[in-house]
Amino acid sequence: MLLLLVACSSGGQVAESELEPSLTGDNEIVYALALQPASFDHHVARSPQVGIVLRQVYDTLVYREQRTGAFIPGLAVDWSVSADGLEYTFLLREGVTFHDGTRFDAIAVGVNLERILELDGYAAALLGPYAGYEIVDGQTIRIRMTEPYAPLLDVMSQYYFGMASPLALSEVSTPRYQFHHVGTGPYRYVDFIPGQFVRLELNENYTGGGSIYDVESRNPPERIEFIFEDDPQLRADALATGEVDIAGQLSPSAARSLAVNANVQVVPVPIAGQTNMFLMNTQTFPTDSAIVRQALLFGTNRAEIQDSIFEGFVQPAWGPISGGTLFYSRELTGAFDYDIQQARDLLESAGYEDTNEDGIFELDEVDLTVTLLVQPGGRFEEIARMLVDQWRIIGVGAVVEFRPTQSSLEVAVAEGAYNLVSVSNSGVDPFFLADYLASDSPLNWIGVSDPALDDVVRASIQAQDINIRATAFVQMQRYMMNEALILPITEVVVVNGVRTGITALPYDVYGWYPLMYNMALVSQDGS
Repeated sequence: MLLLLVACSSGGQVAESELEPSLTGDNEIVYALALQPASFDHHVARSPQVGIVLRQVYDTLVYREQRTGAFIPGLAVDWSVSADGLEYTFLLREGVTFHDGTRFDAIAVGVNLERILELDGYAAALLGPYAGYEIVDGQTIRIRMTEPYAPLLDVMSQYYFGMASPLALSEVSTPRYQFHHVGTGPYRYVDFIPGQFVRLELNENYTGGGSIYDVESRNPPERIEFIFEDDPQLRADALATGEVDIAGQLSPSAARSLAVNANVQVVPVPIAGQTNMFLMNTQTFPTDSAIVRQALLFGTNRAEIQDSIFEGFVQPAWGPISGGTLFYSRELTGAFDYDIQQARDLLESAGYEDTNEDGIFELDEVDLTVTLLVQPGGRFEEIARMLVDQWRIIGVGAVVEFRPTQSSLEVAVAEGAYNLVSVSNSGVDPFFLADYLASDSPLNWIGVSDPALDDVVRASIQAQDINIRATAFVQMQRYMMNEALILPITEVVVVNGVRTGITALPYDVYGWYPLMYNMALVSQDGS
């Protein structure tokens, strides 16, 4: 099945400049995904695995340029925002058709928006203060908001807002649509057998993506087969033996073992958005004390976690968002660096002492013990286990409670019996920080309530002036660290592996999603 063989130099690597890609007419890529999500409907699901596949099938109204992050045309060739920030008007690209031949127009966009709201999934949540839409003419649509919402263009660039064919949506039931995707993108959806594969084929008449897709000097595969393999070692083994061409989300140990394989390239991809971090509960003893929260930060050895769990593929994190995210504040670098003595001094200054000499501080005969709630993904469970050992050195006991699903995590949070909780989010625009800090947010698991902070949060979401937003986000990052409201651990990096016969595999600005249409392949004879 695999038709990509590697032309190796004496060092076993292929230099792109030495190769001239040649389409054989039979090129096929096999891509091993990390898991099969419960839903494969992009208007409902949140999983990056869904996006890896469906980013190829659907176009969005706008895109973010890969290098600068600037908004560029997609299915919309132009757009404007009203002075009050309440209306976004999109002029749509002419001559675009869905894979089933249906015309793309303003009505199609309206149908998609209605479906997203009806399904009430993650995409609907991203719309924020959405009020509705107006069809201005056949190729112009206006989206209205109840209050200014600066992240809307960013939202519209994400795969959750891939435009689906109205005809296809009308022909199958909502639960069945995940087996019948019809978009305008560079690849057509062929078939999906749950537990086995998703297959796509090249759209030879593609016109919808604007400048994000530059296929000059490229050689995209004619067919792509995505298979599901939740065991990271098996994904790595399949890549090493040539059973697959791309393996996503390699474990650090598997990536290290593949790094010496001349037929494989290990590709670490930084993910824009939130760092691997924990929110601290300010409403529950003992993390209701800022001194205790600060001690936990000083008592966290990020470098040890970086080396032991991630084997050096990530960098330590010093705040709530990663360096590749808009409005990242470098002033936090080095904040609360590992200092055992500082951690112990802080606790002793707050009256904690180890009266029974068991290695754990007490206050009024109550042990200084914290509870961590941990969700799947991000290696959070391993991180938490290491934190248990690290914090014992500073006299803090810790208990880890694993929650296998997001819903079970939310139930535990609602009960309130936790001190730290792992959270995960991604995105170029860090507007998700508002969910953690706004007094009235259901995701304010920190428990902070500060009217002055609410004003800053509001500015970060509503201001159209990018300088005002930048100032607000820097203030939010500073506040979170000054008050020790979070425990940042590492930046987020996804390590993928590709056959060296693939000489270019660019990713979009969000980091998760490869742009397969911009891929360059090498033919069997290396010519």
